[in-house]
Amino acid sequence: MKVSHLLVTVLGVAVAVGACGRNQNKAPTAAFAVTCSALACTFSDESTDPDGSVASRSWTFGDGATSTAASPSHDYTASALTPFTVELTVTDDDGAQSVMSKTFTVSPPTHLQCGQNPDCTLLIETPAKIEIELTSRECEARGNTLEVLEPVQLKVFTDGCYAPEIGTKITISDNGGAFPAATPIRLQMLSGAGPQVIPPSLIVMGNAGPPWVLRFDDGEVSPADEDITVTIRAVP
Repeated sequence: MKVSHLLVTVLGVAVAVGACGRNQNKAPTAAFAVTCSALACTFSDESTDPDGSVASRSWTFGDGATSTAASPSHDYTASALTPFTVELTVTDDDGAQSVMSKTFTVSPPTHLQCGQNPDCTLLIETPAKIEIELTSRECEARGNTLEVLEPVQLKVFTDGCYAPEIGTKITISDNGGAFPAATPIRLQMLSGAGPQVIPPSLIVMGNAGPPWVLRFDDGEVSPADEDITVTIRAVP
C-alpha cells in the first residue's frame, strides 16, 4: 500500500511518497544561498536528501525568469532598491519534493552623488594622472565593488570590505602619461550587501577637489554609515 506524507520543515514544505515500513522514502530538504553584486545574483543550491540524492531542481526568480540549473546566476532589472522572492523546488531520486522560498533586495549600481546631484562627474583641472586610494573601511558585506567608468574602464576592487589592504593606491594614466585638462572621472559602486534595507550611496564629501573623498554606504543598515572611504587625487 502506498501512502503520502506531508512534512513541514523550517526551510519550506517537503512532500514524501513511499512505501509503508522500513523502506519508506524520506523527502529532501530544499535550501539555497544567494549572493548579489548590484543586480547580478548567484544562487547556490544547498539542498540535501537523507536517503538518496537530489535529481532535479526548478527555480523561479520572482521576475518571470526560471532555471533548472543546480546553481544558476541571474541578472535582475531594477532602477531602485527592489525586493524579489525566489523559490526553489527540488525533487529526489524517488520523486519526493521540497520547496524553499527566500525574499531579498537588489539595487542597481550607485553613482557619484555631489550634493543634490545624484549622478555627477569629477573633472581634472590640469593635466594629471589619477590616483585612487582605499582610505578606510568598516563593513562586513562580501562583494562590494568599485569600478571606474571614465576615463578608462577598470575594476579597482571587488571585495572592498576585505581587500585590498587599507592604504592601497592605484594610479590610472593615459598610456603612461597624464590625462588632459577637463578629463571627466566617473565611478560607480556595486553593493554586495544582503539584505539591503536602504539604497546604497556613493557621496562626494566636502568641497570641489581634487582631492575628492568618496563615502560609500552599502545599504546593509539604516541610517547610512561610512562603510568604505576612497580618496581620488590628481597626481603628476
